[in-house]
Amino acid sequence: MSFAGITESGLSGIYAAGTQLATASHNIAGAAVDGYHRQTVVLNTRPPQLQNGFYVGTGVNVQSVQRVYDSYLDQQVRNASSDSGFLDTLELQTGQVDRALSSDQASLLPTVQGFFTALSGIAASPTSTPARQLVISNASVMADRFASLQDRLNSIRRGVEEGIQSAVSDLNSYAEQLAKVNDLIQQTSLDSRGGSSADLLDQRDALVTKIASLVNSSTVYRSDGSATVSVGDGRSLVEGNSARAIGTSFNPNYPAEQSITITVGSTTTYLKDETISNGKIGALLEVRNKTLDYADGQLGRVAVALTTAVNAQHVLGYDQNGAAGQRFFNDQTSIGTATPSSFNSPNSTAVLSASIVDASKLTGLHYDIAFDGTSWRITSSDGRAITPTTTSNSPLTYAFEGVEMAINGTAVAGDRFDLRPTFGKAGGMILNADIVKNTRLIAASASSDPKSTGDGRNAQVMADIQRSATAIGGANTLAEGYSQLASTVGVQAASAKTRNTAQTALVEQLKTQQQAVSGVSLDEEAASLLRYQQAYQASSKLLALAGKLLDSILQIN
Repeated sequence: MSFAGITESGLSGIYAAGTQLATASHNIAGAAVDGYHRQTVVLNTRPPQLQNGFYVGTGVNVQSVQRVYDSYLDQQVRNASSDSGFLDTLELQTGQVDRALSSDQASLLPTVQGFFTALSGIAASPTSTPARQLVISNASVMADRFASLQDRLNSIRRGVEEGIQSAVSDLNSYAEQLAKVNDLIQQTSLDSRGGSSADLLDQRDALVTKIASLVNSSTVYRSDGSATVSVGDGRSLVEGNSARAIGTSFNPNYPAEQSITITVGSTTTYLKDETISNGKIGALLEVRNKTLDYADGQLGRVAVALTTAVNAQHVLGYDQNGAAGQRFFNDQTSIGTATPSSFNSPNSTAVLSASIVDASKLTGLHYDIAFDGTSWRITSSDGRAITPTTTSNSPLTYAFEGVEMAINGTAVAGDRFDLRPTFGKAGGMILNADIVKNTRLIAASASSDPKSTGDGRNAQVMADIQRSATAIGGANTLAEGYSQLASTVGVQAASAKTRNTAQTALVEQLKTQQQAVSGVSLDEEAASLLRYQQAYQASSKLLALAGKLLDSILQIN
C-alpha cells in the first residue's frame, strides 16, 4: 500500500468511527423519545487500488445513517393505536352515560315507585291532607329526578360536542405539522445522497400515528419519503407540503349537532358521520349518534308515557270539590315542528307539525322525513322505512308509531326534515301549578258527588298505571322500559371497557415487539461507544504511523 493509501484509509476510518460515535450518542439521547427508531451507520468499502498486480483496499465510505425500521410492525402499531384511540374515548363516554342512568343515587325507579305508592295512599285515605301532600311531594321528587337525568345527558352531550371541536383542532395541528415535515423531508432527500433524515422520518411517522389516533386514515409514502394522508371516505388531508382544513359546522339536517367538514379552496364538503369510523372523533360521533340519542329518546319515552297516562286518567276523576279533574302534569303531547334541513330549497314553504297521539306506541327513535317531489319518505333512526297511515288530506296528515304529523305549505323535491318526538321530554315533566297549590284538586274520586269523601277509586286506577304491561311500546311496564334503557347502555359501556382492556394489552404487546426491533438498548449503545472509540483511536494511530513513514522518507539522502 502506498503512503497515500495508508493516509486515505486512516482518514476514512476516523470519519467512519466519528460518525458512528455521533450516531450512538444520538441513540442514547433519543432513547426516551416516543416514536424514536434506533439509527445505524451504513458503511461501504472504497474502490481498491491495483498495486504490483493485486488490489489493495483504500478504506471505507459512510454511505448513510439509517433507522432500524420494520414497516409491517410500525403499521400494526399505528392501526392498533387508532383502535385504541376509539375505544379509550368510547369507554370513557359510555361509562358516563351508564353511571348517570344506573347509579343508586341517580336511579329513577325508586322515585317513580314512590309516586305511585303515594297515589295508593290517597286511594286508601282519600280525605287525608297529609296523603295528598305526599303525592305532590313524591311527584315533585320524581319530576326533579327526570329533569336531573335530562340535564346530565345534556351535559354529556355538550362535552361530546366540545370534544369533537377539540379533536378536530388537534387533527388540523398535526396535519399542518406533517405538511411542514414533508417539506423538510423532500428538501433533505434532494440535498443528501443518503436519503431523508432519519429523525425527520421519525417525526413523520409519529404525526401519522397521532392522526390515526383521532380519525380513520390511510397513508401512502412517496419515493421522496413524504407521506400522503387521507381520512374518512378517502378525502385528502395532507399531500406533500399542503394540508387541507378540517372543520366543524352545524349539521345541515339537525343544527343542534356538529358535522365534520373539509375545505378545498372555497368549497366546503360535509362528511357523513358514518365515514368517520375510528379514532377519537369516530368514538365521539358514535357515542352522540347511538348511545346519547338512544338514552335521550328512551328516557323521554318513559316520561311521556307516564305523564300522558296519569293525565288521561286524572281528567276522568273528580276532586274534593266535585269538579272534573285537570291534567296532573303539564301536557307533553305537543312535539312542535320538525327541523328543516338548511339544504332545503329556498322556494319551499313546507312546515311539518307533529304531536303525540298514543304514547304507548312511541319508539323513542327519531325520524328522517324526505320529499322526493311526489311522495314523502319516512325513515327511522334504526334504518327502518316507515309506512304511515294517512289520517287527513287537508292538510296532508300522517300517523305512525304514536305520532301524528300534519304537512302544511308546499314542499320541493329534495326537502328533508328531522323529527325527534321524545328527545328532551324528560326535562319537561312539570306538575300542574294549581294542584301543587291546592291538593284538594287531586282527582282521587270516581264520583262527582263531593259528599263521596271516601271514594278513592280513581286514585287507585292511577296507582295501577305502574303495573300496566302496555305502557311502553305496548309490551312493557314503565319500570321495564327504564330498566331496558339502563341495561342497554350498561351493556354498551361494559362492552367498550372489555374491548378497550384487550386493545390496550395488544398495543403494549405490539410496542414491545417494535421496540425489540427498533428500540434503543442503552447497554448495547454503551458497548458500541467503546468499540467505536477503539476504532477511532486505531485510525488515529494509523495516521500517526503514516506521518512517521513520511518523516523517514524525507530523511533519506
